[in-house]
Amino acid sequence: MKTAIIGLPMVGKTSLFTILTGVHQETRIGSTAVRAGVAKVPDPRLDALAKLFDPPKITHATVEYLDVPAVSKESLRDPSYVASLRVVDAFAHVLRLFEDETVPHEYGTVDPMRDLENVETELVLSDLMVVEKRLERLDKDRKKVKNPELDREAELLEKCKAALEQDMPLRRLELSADVFNLFNNAGFVSFLSADIRSSNFGVPTSYVPARVGQLGLRMTF
Repeated sequence: MKTAIIGLPMVGKTSLFTILTGVHQETRIGSTAVRAGVAKVPDPRLDALAKLFDPPKITHATVEYLDVPAVSKESLRDPSYVASLRVVDAFAHVLRLFEDETVPHEYGTVDPMRDLENVETELVLSDLMVVEKRLERLDKDRKKVKNPELDREAELLEKCKAALEQDMPLRRLELSADVFNLFNNAGFVSFLSADIRSSNFGVPTSYVPARVGQLGLRMTF
């Protein structure tokens, strides 16, 4: 499994990446480099079996994490940046809840729900551009040849477009198993499941309202 750690600048993305993977590397603010690291998944059942059977080698399940540059309008217009997001299976979205005058905030004030909505909107707009371009190509192809598969794809994309124009991430759409697999392979960034991680440093968890669940997200403190 491959998970991208996303969020605004200076929210703790790299700190979380280092904690999870143990990879320490000097980074510069504004860097566009993507760092990768692997974390073993603890499994007491595997440890118990290893003690019982004493195998020559123990292989734990792993998760690969990507520490990607901060999400912004500019970065989501960069094909290489978007490409790094489209190859992952899920997002870990880090939100800042802590106040610290020595750590400037992207927007000047700490407001995790505003930050969440802004990043989600950028992901939705990125997918909307992809859908509109694909619909344009499909329209030309359908005029040249009659193909039920093209008609079906166009119908699905129109459904996607309607949702995205309502600022709804594609992960909230109810899809059949075959359509789910189709979308999962299409690289839509707002379709990926997302787990919200907070850098709260003692801030009460009640600070983040139910809107997280309404976006089809999960919150972890």
